[in-house]
Amino acid sequence: MPTTASPPTFLPSPWLSNRHVQTILAATLRRPVELPTLRRERVELEDGDFVDVASPHAGRRPTSWVLVLHGLAGSSRSPAVRGMAAALVAAGHEACLMNYRGCSDEPNRLPRSYHGGESDDVLAVMRWLSDGRPGRPFGAVGFSIGANMLMKLLGDDVSRVPAPLVAAVAISPPFDLARCAAFLDRPFQPQAIYRRSLLRVLRPKAIDTLARFPGCVPASIADLRAADTFAKFDGLYTAPIHGFEDAADYWRRASGGRSIATIDRPLLILSAADDPFFPPGYVPRDTIAANPRLSLALTDRGGHCGFISGPARSPAFWAEQAAAAYLAAHLPA
Repeated sequence: MPTTASPPTFLPSPWLSNRHVQTILAATLRRPVELPTLRRERVELEDGDFVDVASPHAGRRPTSWVLVLHGLAGSSRSPAVRGMAAALVAAGHEACLMNYRGCSDEPNRLPRSYHGGESDDVLAVMRWLSDGRPGRPFGAVGFSIGANMLMKLLGDDVSRVPAPLVAAVAISPPFDLARCAAFLDRPFQPQAIYRRSLLRVLRPKAIDTLARFPGCVPASIADLRAADTFAKFDGLYTAPIHGFEDAADYWRRASGGRSIATIDRPLLILSAADDPFFPPGYVPRDTIAANPRLSLALTDRGGHCGFISGPARSPAFWAEQAAAAYLAAHLPA
């Protein structure tokens, strides 16, 4: 398999080529995507907790299915996830939209939540869904942190990944969580808007967990309220609640870029060189090129999970089209 992907060249919408415009419009101003009624399935995990999976129910189950993983502070209701689901359904696949722990409509049973390298829960969901769909091949799509989880799973748990997984797509993955956190944590930079937006969602969830499970982390509620950078938040909450030594240990062990050399399933990576979440030159092009199972589509523009093309009044979302086309080459419709 070539190391360069073959989707059409991405051309940003006129007047929407700025990386921040691409990122913000795709996340906040996108029209709601119409989907069939969502059927929710609960996956019971080995440790006694659960995660939920939502699937557009059209009265039938196609030959193939695709697991979709949302980004940080997202859910199955995120605009990009719903857009991807619509593209997959239109292509003839069943779309299964995973909600990580703490991202469903009700609190989880255990204090732990999810983190950027939480591949065990993704693997459990893959196995559960695959067992309920015997003999049906499937693919996977991950956005941002979900893409990082996917790369880590495919590289670290090669022998445990269900055999029916035939191909996957990683959209705007960070590759290196430490570099990403350091870049977003810089003071007085445009990136601060993204840091503040994400932490506005993550902090209240952490505070609620600490209130429900006193002592689950060494930090206090006041400490969490004052955590205004990823270095502080991950050090106070994400690392200790998931068993990491500190934020640096978490970032190192959870980074999907460390795992891409050993991925043995076809994987398309869609990235934009101007992604405002990550520092310049963040894509490890040589490492990707060294693995023949990987394909890279690196665009000059597109922002973070943006990739808006077409006229401004009726925009198209290129990443969804490229992902659906890639999976169509591997999955029966």
